[in-house]
Amino acid sequence: MTTMDESLSHLDGGPQLPHGSSVWSILQNGIDANPDRAALISVQQPPDHLARLVGPGPVQSPAARGPDEVLTWSYAQMRRGAARLAAVLARHHVPPQSTTMLTFIPHSAEWALLLWVSALRCLTVVSHMPQVLRQSEKHAELRSTIFSRMPPAVVVVEDEAAARLVDDIRAGAGAETAAITNQEAPFLGLCLSRLGEPRHGWVSLADCIAQIETLTEAECAVDAVAVEDRPDRVAHLYFTSGTSGAPKGVPKTVKNLCASTATMTGGQRPGSVVGAVLGGNFAAMALTNREFSMDKFTSMRRIFVSGELVTDDFVRDARRVIPSAVVMPRYGMSEVIGLFGWPKGVPDSLPTHNGVVSCGMPMPGARIRVVNEEGRVARRGEAGDMHVGSDGTIQDYVYMDPTDDKHDSDAFYEDEFGRWLKTGDIAVLDEAGHVFVVGRKKELIRSVSGIIHPHMIESCLSAAFNVQIRVIGLPSPMNGDVPYPIVERFPERVGESDMKEYFVNAVGSSYCLGTILTLEQLGMESWPMTATGKVMKRELERAALEYMTRNPPQLAAYATVSN
Repeated sequence: MTTMDESLSHLDGGPQLPHGSSVWSILQNGIDANPDRAALISVQQPPDHLARLVGPGPVQSPAARGPDEVLTWSYAQMRRGAARLAAVLARHHVPPQSTTMLTFIPHSAEWALLLWVSALRCLTVVSHMPQVLRQSEKHAELRSTIFSRMPPAVVVVEDEAAARLVDDIRAGAGAETAAITNQEAPFLGLCLSRLGEPRHGWVSLADCIAQIETLTEAECAVDAVAVEDRPDRVAHLYFTSGTSGAPKGVPKTVKNLCASTATMTGGQRPGSVVGAVLGGNFAAMALTNREFSMDKFTSMRRIFVSGELVTDDFVRDARRVIPSAVVMPRYGMSEVIGLFGWPKGVPDSLPTHNGVVSCGMPMPGARIRVVNEEGRVARRGEAGDMHVGSDGTIQDYVYMDPTDDKHDSDAFYEDEFGRWLKTGDIAVLDEAGHVFVVGRKKELIRSVSGIIHPHMIESCLSAAFNVQIRVIGLPSPMNGDVPYPIVERFPERVGESDMKEYFVNAVGSSYCLGTILTLEQLGMESWPMTATGKVMKRELERAALEYMTRNPPQLAAYATVSN
């Protein structure tokens, strides 16, 4: 690990670990290690689901399967199913190499299998949740972006109703597509459910399975060496929500995915984490369940914890629930994953900063730089804007609207160390090289007394009163932005004055703390959440401003906190 000046927040994790040259090489690694090992487990689907497509699995005794057997596919089955489905796509004239596959299906065995197909055929996968098709306000956006600018050769949907919606969107995008390409692009619609009547250009998954018997051995052959890919090919494309402007695409190249996978696994058994890299694997567990047994989770070896700020209490709870697994706080965003980790193993006692657990140190191939408000590299222990770089980091965004080419153009820059991405996160790099992500730059509160980090207030009050709390900044005529804490509800026998008094004694410095609001006051029954489980602070700000408009005295109801 190399550094510039050890007193500055700039750290390099060293050379990138070697990695494969194709996405398929990652999957092939899992096949080579143990073809009979479980590659996919889908608890919501029956154990014989798509058995004709993937073929027989390894023989298991009833004791090994257990009374509540779920769908489990081995690496060999995934390879067999992917090869067969890829052969069917080839018969339908779907060209390999950079052809776009657009999916509107939920996380399922089919979705995972299509990822394998895309790796085998070198297709570019663009994933949307199925509900996007049912939102009519999204149709114009889909029509003007993906369907017009990069027409998909394959579109995958859940049912016939979704297929009809896709046909309507494609019909509207047809004229724009013709103007751009001057030719009719190949198209195959794949419906996971059976089609009630023939639809031009569409087949059902059942239709594909019916063709298996006619496939030749040569068509289904899979030779890892024969899967030639390009490092710069876009393997996956994600789109941002577009809340800050036109939606922009996050292109993950073959090089990005291979490098990230190698980094996360230390160069060993990359097939074991490919699902987390490609699809963001997750597990949802009920807090209490009479059928819960730790024996059912003995195979879970690692838990990657990310999303919002990861606190020491959260890690402790995760270790308590599944003690057999290693809990690993991870930093990740759409643009990059696997930057930080624990090269020498995850310590039992994780370093913390104001209650936030470290996500590790820069891994081989990763660079971090923390920049202060003056635009200079911050000192160790000083919070600032986190910039990162690695082979796993995207190089730029993809803009569907050509007029937005300069949007976010300053998010990337280059210097003598390489290309950098401004993450928009606030981080601290300590003397030992541990990275702590403590908030978002856009959520900083700029008061007349200086910059306030919302997490400092959140961690202080939540730890003391065992409540979930979020802090937003709202404008004040005399104090700049003022931090307003929001709680779901006040704890029993605890009021606003109690929480403010504790905060004064604990912090011991001057602040201008606004009224502590509750979700009920804001007209909310629960925290507004994104699809990835993050609290939407913009929604809290909007609701808080509306509440204050209806209750003018609250605007001036702030408390000056000082020694």
